[in-house]
Amino acid sequence: MITFDLVNRYSSEFLKGTWEEKVKSNCSKEIKRARFQGNLLCENIIIYNDPMDMESTSIPYIFDGVNWNKSLNGDPEWIFMLSRHRRVKTF
Repeated sequence: MITFDLVNRYSSEFLKGTWEEKVKSNCSKEIKRARFQGNLLCENIIIYNDPMDMESTSIPYIFDGVNWNKSLNGDPEWIFMLSRHRRVKTF
C-alpha cells in the first residue's frame, strides 16, 4: 500500500538537486517532441507519429474540439489511441 509518507519521500528524493538540468540534458528529444505535439494540439491538429502508437502515421488529423467517440478515419482504434495516456499528457 502506498502511503503519503512514501510519496513525500519519493518526491523529496526526486526533486532534490539538479533534476531539471538532468531532464533537459538527457531528454531533449522527448521535450522537443512534446512541444511539437503540444503546438499542433493548440492548432487543433493531432498526429499519431509516436513509435508507441499502434499504427504510427504522419497523417495530420484536424479537429474542431474533441469528440471522444468519433473516428476521423473510420478505424475504431483511432478512438482508442486518442484516449491513450501519453496523448492525455500532451493535452
